[in-house]
Amino acid sequence: MSSRWFRLLVLTMGPTIFLGVITVVFNSIFSQGFGITQSDQIKLFAFSTKAIYAKGEPISILVALKNMSKSALGLSDQVAGTLQIIALKKDGQNVLTRTSFVSSYESLVYLLKQSVKSVIPGESLPLLLTSESDPELGGEALGAIQLEQQGLNQVTYYAVTEPGRYELSLVYEIPALPGLAPGAFKGKTNEATVSFTLTR
Repeated sequence: MSSRWFRLLVLTMGPTIFLGVITVVFNSIFSQGFGITQSDQIKLFAFSTKAIYAKGEPISILVALKNMSKSALGLSDQVAGTLQIIALKKDGQNVLTRTSFVSSYESLVYLLKQSVKSVIPGESLPLLLTSESDPELGGEALGAIQLEQQGLNQVTYYAVTEPGRYELSLVYEIPALPGLAPGAFKGKTNEATVSFTLTR
C-alpha cells in the first residue's frame, strides 16, 4: 500500500520480484531455530539496508516475520498499522517526534484484512519500512500508525534529520480485529532493534 506514511522501495527489477528475493534470503538466513518469542509463535527480525546513510537519504528497514509455530499462520505484509516503533534514539537520546491523527480506521483495517497471507512453519514474511520527507521535522522521518477502534488513528513521526548513530526498536502487532481470516496471527511479537548511522 502506498501512503503518506509508508512506501515500498521499488527497484528496477520490480517490487514483486524484489520482495520474492527478500523472502528467499530471509528463509535461507533463518533456516535454523531461534528462541521463543513473546507470542510463542512469531519471531521478528529487523535489518537496515545500509549501515551508513547520507543526510536526506531515505532510510529503509527490512523486517522479517518468522513462523516459529508448528502450523501455518496468517500474517499481514502491510506496514501501516502493524509495525509499531517502540523507540528511535540518536546517540542514546530520543529523537524529535510529532503526532497527528487520521480518520481512516475502516479503510486501513480493510486493507490489513485483505493483506493477510498464510506462512508455513519455518518460513518468513518480509516487510519494508521506509522513511519519508517530513517538512515539519526538517528532513526524513520514520512513521508508525496505531490503529484505534474509535475511528481515529494516531500517527507518530520520528525524525532522522541530524547526523549520528541511530537505534530503532520496533514490534509487529495485529490487534484482535473482527473478520480476520481463520488462522491469522493476533497479538504482539518480540521487540527487534536495528542500528544505522547518518552522516552529513
